[in-house]
Amino acid sequence: MKKRKGLKAAVIMTVLSFAVTCTAYGDLNATQLTDIDKSWAKQNIASVYEKGLMDAAADGLFKPAENTRNYDAIVGIGRMMNAVYKADLDALKAKYKDRILDKFNVPENIRGEVALCLEKNVITDYDISAFQDSPYAKKKDVCMYLGKAFGITVKANMPPTILPAFTDVLFIPTAYKPYVKYLIDIGVIGEKGDANGKLNPDAMLTRETFAKMLDISNTQFQKEKLGGGAGTGTTEDTSVVQDNNAGSGSSQDSSTGTSIGSNTATDTAADTPAISIESEGAPDITGYVEEVIAEYGNLAVSVKDAAGTLTKKVYRVSESVVCSLDGAQVNYYKLKKDDVANLYLNNNVITKIIAESKVRKMVGELMEIDTTDKTVLTMKTHKGEIKNYTITTRTVVVKDGKVAGWQDLNKGNKLLLTSSYDELLEVNADGIETNEKGVIESITYSRTTTPKLVLTTAGDLQSAYYTAKTIEVAGTVNDVYGLRPGMLVDVQIIDEEVVKVTIVNEIAAVSIDTKGAVKFVNAELKIITISEYNAMGKNYVEKKVFAGNAKIVDKKLSPVDIMSIKEGTNLIIIGTEGLEGISADTVIVDL
Repeated sequence: MKKRKGLKAAVIMTVLSFAVTCTAYGDLNATQLTDIDKSWAKQNIASVYEKGLMDAAADGLFKPAENTRNYDAIVGIGRMMNAVYKADLDALKAKYKDRILDKFNVPENIRGEVALCLEKNVITDYDISAFQDSPYAKKKDVCMYLGKAFGITVKANMPPTILPAFTDVLFIPTAYKPYVKYLIDIGVIGEKGDANGKLNPDAMLTRETFAKMLDISNTQFQKEKLGGGAGTGTTEDTSVVQDNNAGSGSSQDSSTGTSIGSNTATDTAADTPAISIESEGAPDITGYVEEVIAEYGNLAVSVKDAAGTLTKKVYRVSESVVCSLDGAQVNYYKLKKDDVANLYLNNNVITKIIAESKVRKMVGELMEIDTTDKTVLTMKTHKGEIKNYTITTRTVVVKDGKVAGWQDLNKGNKLLLTSSYDELLEVNADGIETNEKGVIESITYSRTTTPKLVLTTAGDLQSAYYTAKTIEVAGTVNDVYGLRPGMLVDVQIIDEEVVKVTIVNEIAAVSIDTKGAVKFVNAELKIITISEYNAMGKNYVEKKVFAGNAKIVDKKLSPVDIMSIKEGTNLIIIGTEGLEGISADTVIVDL
């Protein structure tokens, strides 16, 4: 008994030691993160976590609002690079061990990534020495590290770098500007900065902001080094980081905080969903995990027989077993009850496990929703896989931080799904966001629809958009009803709806062709006041028409004296409209 007890203790210690020392970035599962649903960067966090670029801050917690440590930033960048370079990290650790790694007490478990960043000139020994006194990463420093990872170099004879008109551009050191400019060009940093137009170069970078910067950088790094993003299944999200939360830790996006619940054992075949799991080749056994008995090297699963009855079976696990969970390499004792597992056996010993969590999170892009037989959502994952999930009455849908229905989802929306097998528990969606800058040509108001804006953008192109039910208007007016033709505006559009209008200039002139009835004529000053018709043919608003330089004609284009125009006469005015009224080129009188 003593010998057996000693063996058991040794096995337990070996397992615990392996668990502590082997938290390599293959040991991942986004389902483990319990605090990311309310983060505005939730999809990017799940993406970099699943790819192994960033680790959890604590057991099951990512801590999105906490500041990023310099070493965490370097490790993430090192892993991003090594996915392409496949460097011999042990050799690099040996190369820099005495001179730098030991000298500055670099933690043992991250020395490989730090050594790679030293080798690729991303950081220097001076940077590492500074980490001891300044452990947290500033935005300008992370921009420099990322820029150097892409091979950007700064030379003394380079022409000055011109950055967008950040309100704090004078506080961006000259040496950092080339890196910032490059990251803007590839979409890692937004050219508009935060809500106040600032870059915030000296602000501490939160973990959620760094996760988004790293996720987008990884996509671009793969494209540049491998061509077309081939090789690692990088995310297709190329939206820019506006960094509205730099240094604040505030949340841009929120969810309902719905409790998903725990895994529940299934006792009968009727309560057990059909098993569908992707793998290479047919498995010897497919079942539901009942229990992981790591200390004895066993795995218990429930297997459905031909009659549909679930039977519990126990298999020995090979010491060299290869196990993946939700596509990531893990130790098999990470499997949870009710996870679906494909088992590959050799002499009745498990040599390979391919498993999927009962409850898991997936990041991807919405392809379609089919309602033929049941409501099925099809999405493309960030790894390029096509997945189908069933929407039920208990599926919670959150879009852009607000509770919504699945009918509010649109093709191309970025998704973070929480599923139980193939049934959706929660859908977190981000709308397709675009921005337009142009002059308001017209605004149409209706009792049955939201206001409709027609904009003239660059190249004299016209675009029409309906406004969202809740719209923000920034500038000299308080709401959408204060907008008028002729204003130069920036509009933020999500899923073809205008959600925000920012007035840039109130007096931009806009071409106009309108109709109205005369209210008053000042023949001496050649100013006509009209009541402009709206699309319904009813009086809408009074406007001044400046006709001093206009041709005034009837419908046959014969000249008309302004003195003959009376109250109530219908006019067609062609010209440009500004702040004061309409400067007419032609006035057509309907006599």
